[in-house]
Amino acid sequence: MAVATCQVSERPATHPPADTAAEACLADGFKRAMRHHAGAVTVITTASEGLRHGMTATAVTSLSADPPTLLACVNRSASMHGALLDAGHFCVNILGAGQENLAAAFSSDRLRSQRFRVGNWDDGPASLPYLSDAHASLFCVVERQIRHSTHTVLFGRVFRADTAEGDPLIYHAGRYNRLLPIGDVARDPPAEHSLL
Repeated sequence: MAVATCQVSERPATHPPADTAAEACLADGFKRAMRHHAGAVTVITTASEGLRHGMTATAVTSLSADPPTLLACVNRSASMHGALLDAGHFCVNILGAGQENLAAAFSSDRLRSQRFRVGNWDDGPASLPYLSDAHASLFCVVERQIRHSTHTVLFGRVFRADTAEGDPLIYHAGRYNRLLPIGDVARDPPAEHSLL
């Protein structure tokens, strides 16, 4: 297997780039590497001033189980960024296999006005729109936010969790995928791995 390597010297974030070609190579290498990082596909929703807002996101992960907290990274240029911060609460809807049409609707600027016409949407606590047939829906209060570069990292304290059976929708290598089980990890976990 061919391996491409890009590297820049370590320096403070405020220091100007010493080698723009190396920086460009590293940025490209980072993007290619992250295409190998498979992630669940979610639709983050909120409601502000009587309007529903939503976007497709894969940059969502658990932070802790006690208390139940997750992280969601939202680009500050996203149309719902301001409404999300104003509302102070949001819902992470984890999509199931077969809900690619929802992921496409909530990631398209062209379909922004029609987003909530796709799927089975209900209103939950604090008027949060949630997908009633999602693989899971996690209702959160924003406990903290951190600006980093182009994004805001939201710390969401989960106050309600709805779950359903089925397989999640996965995004990997620029396309949607389904899980294919390898074996029963719960029964025979690898000795060197620690599972949540």
